[in-house]
Amino acid sequence: MSTSRVTLDIGGMTCASCVSTVQKTLAKLDGVEEASVNFATETASVTFDEDKLSGADLVAAVGRAGYQATVTGDTGAAGARSSAADT
Repeated sequence: MSTSRVTLDIGGMTCASCVSTVQKTLAKLDGVEEASVNFATETASVTFDEDKLSGADLVAAVGRAGYQATVTGDTGAAGARSSAADT
């Protein structure tokens, strides 16, 4: 198992419910060990198994939930972007 930690910039969150939605979306992905979303900084910190997921997979999941995401950490998927319009 190859564990990695990445920070995602999250766009489109307007309330605590949005934070909960993004956090639950990330946490339920197979391979995510921990997901923490911060409303004030509009970021998500995610620890995941690189053998099962990539940064792009995390970005895509956030996009499917209706929010925008950009990888800011170094997982090989830096610069990956998604929005609801992309999915």
